[in-house]
Amino acid sequence: MNNEASISWNCDDSEYQREVLEAHAINQTTLQAAVVSFFYPSIPDQPKFISADDIEKIIGDADCNEDAVLLKGSDNPASGNSDISIELIPIPASPPVLSGYICVLYSIQLFKGIFNIHDADSFAFSKANNSSQPDIMFYAKKTGNIVYVCNVSDVYP
Repeated sequence: MNNEASISWNCDDSEYQREVLEAHAINQTTLQAAVVSFFYPSIPDQPKFISADDIEKIIGDADCNEDAVLLKGSDNPASGNSDISIELIPIPASPPVLSGYICVLYSIQLFKGIFNIHDADSFAFSKANNSSQPDIMFYAKKTGNIVYVCNVSDVYP
């Protein structure tokens, strides 16, 4: 992740949002395989559902050059997905590392793009393995249909 002062992103630039979405897009099969890899042999029934309204409240008028979305959850598969939390934090120089937790940074631009381009009304987050590393991935839905599936590991924003 690069957080140099010379980099400046326009949070509301729809073309840039589209580029960010394309950089993080995965398919449902990839997501499911990553979830199974993390939880095997006991896959939880449900991801952690968070409404679009709740995410919009979190990102609000956040500055994508200053803030990031942190997703955090226990790295213990037995905990399921219910402990996944989401919060806005200042963009750190490097991703946070907390013993016993999976910590993943998502950009403001990514969520704004999902709202602006896909008009999502809900999100479902799940712990997963990405190249054998614990991760948190998600999909976005609009009126019950999946409109976007995402993995952000190794790419920011």
